[in-house]
Amino acid sequence: MNVSDANKGFFKKLSQRVDAITENRATTGNDFVENFDGLRAIAALMVFSLHVGAPYFVLGPAGVWLFFTLSGYLLYSGFLKFEDGAGVSIVTAYLVRRVFRIMPLYALFVVAYAYIFRTWDNEFGPSWALEHLLFISADMHLWTVKTEMIFYLFLPFMVLSLHPVKSPQLRLGILILMALGGWYLLEVKQLIQFHGGWPYLAPFVLGMAAVHLKNHAGPRLSRMLVVLSLVTIGIFSSGFEWTTAIQKRFGLHHLSQLWGFGYLFYLPCAALVLGVAKIKSPIWGNRWLRLIGVCGYGFYLWHLPFIHLFQSWEWPTPIFEIISFTATLIVSITTYLLAEKPGIVIGRKISRWVRADHRQFSIFRPVWLCMSLVVLFFGVRHAYMSNADIEFELEIWASKSAKTQIFLDNGKGFSESRAGIASIKSHEWQVVPIRLSEVKVRKLRLDPGNTSGEYRLRRISVRFPLQDHARELDLSKFSAWSGIERLSHIGDYLSIIVKPGQKDPVLSYDAKLDQPRYSKRDLLIGLSLFSALIFYLACMFSSRWMNWYSMAKQRRF
Repeated sequence: MNVSDANKGFFKKLSQRVDAITENRATTGNDFVENFDGLRAIAALMVFSLHVGAPYFVLGPAGVWLFFTLSGYLLYSGFLKFEDGAGVSIVTAYLVRRVFRIMPLYALFVVAYAYIFRTWDNEFGPSWALEHLLFISADMHLWTVKTEMIFYLFLPFMVLSLHPVKSPQLRLGILILMALGGWYLLEVKQLIQFHGGWPYLAPFVLGMAAVHLKNHAGPRLSRMLVVLSLVTIGIFSSGFEWTTAIQKRFGLHHLSQLWGFGYLFYLPCAALVLGVAKIKSPIWGNRWLRLIGVCGYGFYLWHLPFIHLFQSWEWPTPIFEIISFTATLIVSITTYLLAEKPGIVIGRKISRWVRADHRQFSIFRPVWLCMSLVVLFFGVRHAYMSNADIEFELEIWASKSAKTQIFLDNGKGFSESRAGIASIKSHEWQVVPIRLSEVKVRKLRLDPGNTSGEYRLRRISVRFPLQDHARELDLSKFSAWSGIERLSHIGDYLSIIVKPGQKDPVLSYDAKLDQPRYSKRDLLIGLSLFSALIFYLACMFSSRWMNWYSMAKQRRF
């Protein structure tokens, strides 16, 4: 066997492996589902091109909006299969599928990123991982995953709200109005912040609206929509001289402003999804493009850490881009087979059981479930975005202008992430406030200044979020830790003499702080859970009471 035959055999086996990964995809009516894999791959590559610094084009924002639009189209299409409405078993099955679709690979990525690409320390440790697994924080590109999860939560509520409307044309109009309202209220007025990302609701809802137009789009119109959409996205995402002139007419003066000009891309993204759904194309359905699309979620998660890793090695640009792409693709395929696909299979099995056995959910109502989840979401969101700071106040004097710092140790050591800083002037007494995010404080450390000389501390007080009044700390409980030449009490103040040349003097507070057992955030989260439960029980018992009352009234007459 010659080299040519060996190469043919290798590529044939490789193609068979790719086909094995991309087969058995879920169908969505009469749509060409393989095209959606290709479209998802294009969106992932658009985001990848942004982070590797591809020249002339800034396609990342359009790729994110395309992801949101495609999610709205596919998920809403799934709900429309159930013409009798989305019962609680359907809603529960949907949520189960979404959780098992997203969480296994997401959890693997969060833990692996903290361990492998970062150091599992005070900044990137269990607390960082937990905040991201609960979608409280959203660093780097993870804000899009958090935003998607919020959309998943609100989609059943939107579907139930549309259920009484039987006319597809009227539903289309309502969805377009919802998209306009979401764009104006959430993006223009920014009434709600999702604490980690932009609330791009408009492209998601326009993807839902596109579902009601697919029966009106024939093959010829679909091809026109695809071409026009790609041209429009290219014009507003490119940095050529003639495209820049067009962009300035719409107020876009630099491509770095693209995240604030999403409305230029929302309709092209919806038209692209609608057009791709109705045409048979060897491009969108290409097996290699579909491979990236099927593993697109993992590709999106893993690409940025690998880009940052290989950027530090200072390779030539072409080699850096090729190695970053190859490493991301290999890891995304591996994690798809080991984590993502098993999660999808488990989620489907559980959702089938949920849909099949309606008796398990006979006492529930879908509106109650959705409303309870909405109440829970806003309650937890308010808890984590509320003002829960520890407030310190120092009355201090310094022989030189300097910066004073307070560090808190929550059992994992002192860290810059749990430190507050304030500037102090020379030769004058001043009251300095310092605010720190609330944590369980085990130890307190005071760095009086960053220069040598004398510092005088007359008073230091602390107030925790659930306390009405500040509590003054006992100055006699401070002890010299490092960099201190002499520590003495003179009159009503504590004199601190820093060693010559020392720029990091440290005092340690050796007494316990009178911190409440439960933080404000803990109580607010508990109150949110309790409120959601009470709301749900009130809905259930009021419905049962109304049924009993109507039956009693019928028996009377």
